[in-house]
Amino acid sequence: MKIHKGRQYIVTVNSEYIRYLYEQQTGEKKSQIEILSAVVDTIDDFLEGNIKRIIRFIMSDGSPSFTITPLVQHNLQERRKAKRRKR
Repeated sequence: MKIHKGRQYIVTVNSEYIRYLYEQQTGEKKSQIEILSAVVDTIDDFLEGNIKRIIRFIMSDGSPSFTITPLVQHNLQERRKAKRRKR
């Protein structure tokens, strides 16, 4: 995925992914909010260009661990959905 600086993105994080990370970190007592903020910080660093790669898991149900959608593409999808609803 090519990230463009200055663009806005919508990031959707899978709740199962948070549970997975929470189970992996059983040695430390961390709340789900702390783990979620760490995941969001990592994704934010990736979008800003501070990190070159980020790993996205495919969960056991087939859904991705997180999704990054450009806001422009999201708005186009929403407009298409609105057109379909009007018909």
